[in-house]
Amino acid sequence: MFKAKSSLIVAILFSVFILVFAVSPSNAQKVIKVGSIQSLTGPAAPWGIPIDKGLHVMAEILNEAGGVTVGGEKYIFKIYSENDKFSAKGGRAAAEKLINRVKVKYIVGTWYDAALMALRHFSNENKVIVLQGSSGDPHTIGPKYPYLFRFTQDPRGKLGVLDIALKTMSFKKMAIFNVDTALGRGNSAAAADWAKEIGIEVTDNVLAPAATTDFYPFLKKVLDHKPEMIHGSISPSKYALVCKQAHELGYRGYYSNVGSLTNVKGMIEIAGQDAIQGYIAPFEDMRCPAITEKNRKLMTKIQKRYLEKYGPPFEPLAWRYTIGLQVLAQALEKAQSFDPDVVVKTMENTEFDTLLGKGGFAGTKTYGIQRQLIINTIAAIIKGDKAEYLGYVTVKRP
Repeated sequence: MFKAKSSLIVAILFSVFILVFAVSPSNAQKVIKVGSIQSLTGPAAPWGIPIDKGLHVMAEILNEAGGVTVGGEKYIFKIYSENDKFSAKGGRAAAEKLINRVKVKYIVGTWYDAALMALRHFSNENKVIVLQGSSGDPHTIGPKYPYLFRFTQDPRGKLGVLDIALKTMSFKKMAIFNVDTALGRGNSAAAADWAKEIGIEVTDNVLAPAATTDFYPFLKKVLDHKPEMIHGSISPSKYALVCKQAHELGYRGYYSNVGSLTNVKGMIEIAGQDAIQGYIAPFEDMRCPAITEKNRKLMTKIQKRYLEKYGPPFEPLAWRYTIGLQVLAQALEKAQSFDPDVVVKTMENTEFDTLLGKGGFAGTKTYGIQRQLIINTIAAIIKGDKAEYLGYVTVKRP
């Protein structure tokens, strides 16, 4: 009996020793906290969800490769996700939580204007580095916000989809059709400028109320002017409704959207396959010649891990937003410092090797500060029930 009790005590003490040793500071992994604010619910969720998933997958892959080494010590990334609910209130609450409670010093991937407006204030106040995505307002970055960098296209850069379209198809008359959000307003202005520059006639520039689902009255007026392209920046499910209703009214031209193409199957289910033919949008594709073989292998790895972790479908938009984490990792390793001002200076003077090509931050003439990454816009067109590679353009800002 005594021996049994002694054995039990020894076992318990050994277990406690192992537990203490496992979580002791000498063995604990040093963590870099990274925030991700995305629209995880609401009409923009088809964009927000794959972006967030992609960031988690890229963090895992970077960590498995050893994370980053700064000052002779290794660090791993941990993503903290918050839902902005595609609302200004949700965006502000997410920003406050991540910066004031979670104490992140880096936020990657946020693209919704309302969230970015809140982030700018907190970023300045706390020297939090924000690597933002594509907002509707091009001037979310600027000299007043030195800790904000945009690593995807600005609104004019996303119009690369139209530059690509013009290389492979002919259209001379275009209607600009958006809903009244920051994203829609920003695109309406940028698209009008693009059309003037290229010599395309804008037949209409429409902003429907943000909550609209019955687009027939607006489309009927638009179609009276016989556009050959309907262009906008509308969430995928809503744009599918636009396609469906325009097709029912007799439209047989092209569509373009600067919002990334996601959930092709779901869009076809809403619009009908015939209605959505000729729909052009950003869509990352490994067939793009700007992508190196090394990065194709990494994209394949990301896709495989994404599908294992979350199941199908894989959304290529996830690839584009993992670039933000690549930029952060490379900047920290080169800076060999966590001092935000040192990291900012390093980011200004580094050429980054990303999934979709090499490039540094530019934009001093355009935005008054060097904060826009030189990046490639890749586009696809819906043919049949699939998205087919259409082409790419490199976006540079002087």
